[in-house]
Amino acid sequence: MNLCFKIKLLSAATLFALALTLFAPAGLGMGPISLHKKSIPAITYKNISPPYKDYEYFQNRKIVPFEYRASSFSLVNAWWLAEASTLVYADEAYVRPRFREAGLNRVVFFNRSGTQCFIASNSRFAIVAFRGSEIWNKDEGFDLGQMIADFMTDIDIRLSDWVQGGKVHMGFKVALDSVWDDMLPEIKRLRDQDVLIWVTGHSLGAALATLAADRLPNVQGLYTFGSPRVGDEEYQKRFEPKAFRVVNGKDIVTDVPSKDPYRHVGEYIFIDQKGRIHTRPPVTEKSDDASCDTNSNASGNAGEVQKSDSALYIPDWIRDHVPVLYSIYLWNKVVESLTGCEIPKMTQTAAATTEPAASEPEANASPGTPVDLDNPLSGTEWRLVEFQSMNDTIGTVKPEDPSLFTMRLNSDGPVNMRLDCNSASGTWISEPGDDGSSGRFEFGALAATRAMCPPPNLDEHILTQARYIRSYLLRGCLLYTSDAADEVVPV
Repeated sequence: MNLCFKIKLLSAATLFALALTLFAPAGLGMGPISLHKKSIPAITYKNISPPYKDYEYFQNRKIVPFEYRASSFSLVNAWWLAEASTLVYADEAYVRPRFREAGLNRVVFFNRSGTQCFIASNSRFAIVAFRGSEIWNKDEGFDLGQMIADFMTDIDIRLSDWVQGGKVHMGFKVALDSVWDDMLPEIKRLRDQDVLIWVTGHSLGAALATLAADRLPNVQGLYTFGSPRVGDEEYQKRFEPKAFRVVNGKDIVTDVPSKDPYRHVGEYIFIDQKGRIHTRPPVTEKSDDASCDTNSNASGNAGEVQKSDSALYIPDWIRDHVPVLYSIYLWNKVVESLTGCEIPKMTQTAAATTEPAASEPEANASPGTPVDLDNPLSGTEWRLVEFQSMNDTIGTVKPEDPSLFTMRLNSDGPVNMRLDCNSASGTWISEPGDDGSSGRFEFGALAATRAMCPPPNLDEHILTQARYIRSYLLRGCLLYTSDAADEVVPV
């Protein structure tokens, strides 16, 4: 599975990153990528329980912005939502500034009968995160009332009718109902403003998130971490939200309640003992998952047990459930995908059969010089990341959603672009240099649709600057394209 690639442009250049992958980072400066993995902590009885206030949430968030329009599995979104699912264990005063730094300025908290969640939002997307069970809060001391409330929720495994269809865990349903009416006004406000809603949670929070996503119409996506089973087989078959269920190693919570009659929902994403991510792990026994035939406990993370400072042992099936581990493993995979990737090429067959979409006009220019398949750019597809001008009054311009801007360099000479609300087509020519990583690059005439896009709109800027591009530099997963002149109008 290709995880990510990115591109960068020089001067008033256009930055594109590979659209064949899951995401494209933005906001990188000149030079190599500066990203670092986080160490995997030894889990002890001192750090097994949230909140984690010495943890850096949403690290390098400007480099890997949330892909709020994504419809398939996104590694970046998995990491973002794992961060939110871990952060929800902290208090309101700590949570607000973390989300402000991440670009979500409005945070609304809900807390009733032991069920806690928040909705963090901006003008484009919202994250609804539910808190999981906790034995104690390190900032508040041992909370017997909260522990009893969570315990009563977890053990009430009776099946209850679910209005959407099927039957669900009684304790989870009651917990969600307790806070649901309080949440509805904020949900309605977001719907009225066409804000895309994402739902997430860890442990008990994952179960509540699953039910909430099923109740809410047109949820953009659901990501859960260490989720227990929520409903019966009928519920599983009827479940409609686009959901991804992330499991770390031997996380014990993912095996309860019993799969007779309970079932998991969503696409199964597994993190193995080496931090590798699998969408279809090795088959060990018949799974109750609707999406695959695997067991969530196919393998565990490094070490069967972890020794604590008190000389007691924490079994791996308890350790693997710790919420911050989900965040760290996913972040490290994001770093790997950014710094260690290779550029995939479309096959000759796929490239040769590529046609512009019906809405795209045909270019007036004659076809450009046919491109040799040995050309490193031939048959590749890219995603816009940023413009960078040598004019300080313009500086760097980034699209709010890089996934909306893609460019396909077909192997037989045509280029197809998808812009914010327009599309364009034309030709391209490239002559690689002796080193194969740089050379001449330019576009022929480009013809585009002329829809009026809401501001901020980069469509005209892209089409204007494309005519000046004359060279490229391919460095690892980065593509630098440079203009012959810096004739840019401020955007």
